[in-house]
Amino acid sequence: MLLAHYYAGVLGAGALTAAWLFRPSDRTAVTSLSAFVLWTLLAVFGADTETYADSAASVQTVNNTTLAVPQGEQLVAAPLPTEFRLLALLWALLSVLAFILYTLGVYPPDDATGDEPTEANS
Repeated sequence: MLLAHYYAGVLGAGALTAAWLFRPSDRTAVTSLSAFVLWTLLAVFGADTETYADSAASVQTVNNTTLAVPQGEQLVAAPLPTEFRLLALLWALLSVLAFILYTLGVYPPDDATGDEPTEANS
């Protein structure tokens, strides 16, 4: 996976996580399950990321003429540190926990907690 695609996945997973975290009453099942899948993919494929690297031009001598021949772009392995992949795994577990709690009816919590003062108490 290209490193640029990995970063786009991180932005997408972050947006999905923010959706179920800050707006839990809207489409929680879809956003939490999608965030779980995307965070899991990012945690699994974080060790296999690659980036483009320009290689230096090689110098060749043909008929007493020195030519610089460009080699082009090559893919170079650029694995992410284990800590980033573990953080992605943590967000995946939190997302699936939010999905499970949403299907059980526990998440999002109700606004009325019973501790609000009534007019008689004020």
